[in-house]
Amino acid sequence: MLSDTRLEVQLSGLALEGRERPWASLREVGDAWDDDAPVRDRELADSDPAYVALTDLLLATIKDHGFSRGTRVLDAGCGIGVLSHVLAQRGFCVTGIDVSRAAIRYAHGRSGHRSGMSYRGPRFAHGDVGALANGSRGDFDVALANMVLHNCPDASRFLAGCSRLLRPGGLIIVTITDPYAYLVKQGVSHHPYERQACFQFPMKLAGKPSHTTTVPYFHRPLASYLSGFDGGVVLTPSTAEPLTIGSGRRHDTWLLLGRH
Repeated sequence: MLSDTRLEVQLSGLALEGRERPWASLREVGDAWDDDAPVRDRELADSDPAYVALTDLLLATIKDHGFSRGTRVLDAGCGIGVLSHVLAQRGFCVTGIDVSRAAIRYAHGRSGHRSGMSYRGPRFAHGDVGALANGSRGDFDVALANMVLHNCPDASRFLAGCSRLLRPGGLIIVTITDPYAYLVKQGVSHHPYERQACFQFPMKLAGKPSHTTTVPYFHRPLASYLSGFDGGVVLTPSTAEPLTIGSGRRHDTWLLLGRH
């Protein structure tokens, strides 16, 4: 979900404007994605160049850390399951979890016939990763949180849940939008970068002006994401490096890695 490719801000007058709002609950976030899931399932192109490039980067990162076919992968905040199905097609044993019931229904519907491939599909479950982790430990080799933390009311709890679900030696991979660049892009650069806040940005799928979604966006400085990793996760040196995806175009995307 790259903000400058598949998603774009709906214009308000002549300026891009974000509105600060009361802190949203996890249930409210789930309800917002419920409303968005049908259109996202219909319109989000698996072949979008930026999406493909980011997916390829995630796959390469998993393999570069020694994981291969048969690896147990948790797709935390899986949405409609696009990434989960790509991973399953490559031979990984994938479980996707999301707080949106509608998104999980569409994730179940993304079967192999869409790609013309036959493969063992992912397992999907509706739920809260933070809560699920309380009763289960060490079930996964890799945990992915792809473009989801900025939609989580409690990012630290989410990350702690992911790390508790990892076996010793497991890998957690997180992608987020650059917190500072996103404030500037959405027209709220006057907001103090260090102060956490919840914003409402009217968003629409690129080229689909008939559909607008208003999923809450939680601004946090980068340091708060890093401090949210469980004490058992050691961050890699690549944490602070901005990504260059595809043909060298710079995207407002950061990759955070940790080994359990």
